[in-house]
Amino acid sequence: MKKRVLLFDIDGTLTTTVYNTTAGDVHQQLMSKTYNVAIDKKGVVYSGSTDRLIWKNLLTANGLEYNDTPEEIEKIMKVYRELIHCGIKENWWHWKILPNVNELLERCSKEEGFILALLTGNMIETAEVKLTNAGVNVEVFKDANGVLRGGFGSDDMDRATIVANALKKLRTEFGELDQSQFLIIGDTPKDVKCAHDNDFGALAVATGIYSAKSLAQCACGVAEDFFDIEKTVASLKNTTLREDYKSVSYQLTVKSAADP
Repeated sequence: MKKRVLLFDIDGTLTTTVYNTTAGDVHQQLMSKTYNVAIDKKGVVYSGSTDRLIWKNLLTANGLEYNDTPEEIEKIMKVYRELIHCGIKENWWHWKILPNVNELLERCSKEEGFILALLTGNMIETAEVKLTNAGVNVEVFKDANGVLRGGFGSDDMDRATIVANALKKLRTEFGELDQSQFLIIGDTPKDVKCAHDNDFGALAVATGIYSAKSLAQCACGVAEDFFDIEKTVASLKNTTLREDYKSVSYQLTVKSAADP
């Protein structure tokens, strides 16, 4: 039996962020502290973006240049490592697990045909911090060496390239896997697009800022939430790449007050 590789997004899919500060969100504060300048969000959209792209967009919006080099990334990460833990300790922010996430992950981890991994724009270090702070069972995503399995913002700025890198890493661990065995689970059209860019299927969940009706325009399958575990598991098993995936639009409108 062929394995099915489940690549879960984090923000908006497994967790949500709760802010208790008016001093700016974690990325604003990170850029401000790293470059010693006030950073305004200026309408920069985070949903579905990678950390490194968020940093670039924030700096560009504030008239600054971002250099995506290993040296610059490490400079930022040195601040980020301290800031994220400080913010949790001081209750500036915390991450909250979304309903039934651990129940679903436990069920999936016991399914012989599933391989669980992550596909996120978060840097791998801070991905684990967020998941742990939220109470998500991170162990189901770890390989034999205790390292989180999947693709991360630390791999690349571009989400589609992160997917390609995840494919290479998982093939190294599990042997030959073809694209039809992969399914990305996320809450934004960007999650769906990066899946389609790599000929992967995508199951969209309406746990973020997009409704199920809206996500159905581009995704291969849609779930409102994870409340019905068996129904979700069936979707994880059976969702395949839609025939028209190369021609769908990813320009979706966010939820209105009337949306569920």
